[in-house]
Amino acid sequence: MTQVSDIRDRSGERAAATAPPARRLRVCHVAYTFYEADNRVIRYAKEMAGRGHSVDVIALRRPDQPMIETVDGVRAIRIQRRSITESTATVYLAKLVWFLTKAFTVLTCLHVKRRYDVVHVHNVPDFLVFAALVPKLTGARIILDIHDIVPELYKGKFGITERWGPSRRCLASSERPVPSRTTSLSPTICGATPCFADRRSAAPRS
Repeated sequence: MTQVSDIRDRSGERAAATAPPARRLRVCHVAYTFYEADNRVIRYAKEMAGRGHSVDVIALRRPDQPMIETVDGVRAIRIQRRSITESTATVYLAKLVWFLTKAFTVLTCLHVKRRYDVVHVHNVPDFLVFAALVPKLTGARIILDIHDIVPELYKGKFGITERWGPSRRCLASSERPVPSRTTSLSPTICGATPCFADRRSAAPRS
């Protein structure tokens, strides 16, 4: 009986030794945030890098930070400086649109070279998922991660009045509802809480 067990153990070891290694994924996170200050993005990125995958993060940059830096095996690509002084919806919207434009350009260029398997986009804003249009069209898996419910966030940030200006209306309408505008591009949606994740239930299946 012992001999049979030994034979099985040795055969199992040989099978494990000859099994092909898991494929190394190329992953890119896109987030309108400072990478080193966002624990959720850090956890995702470090976990994947710790498993041997190649991980990039496209994010914001502080004045004293390099544009490209490797942190704990994660390559941070900081494409836009931000001072958190947005007193009006117009300024805030302009910064979001500019970040989307730059993220789209940088992500597209990187994808041509690296061919990402997964692009993980973190809101705010939800429409940042459109930065991943080219990777989506060329076969990458797209994830939209709902950190905050955006219309409510904008209302809390800029207040609610009976007469919203065009910028405030644009911010609110561009994020409502998520399924009809962004989930056609992003088949996989996750949320910070079950309440956020439930927003995917109204999304069309792709």
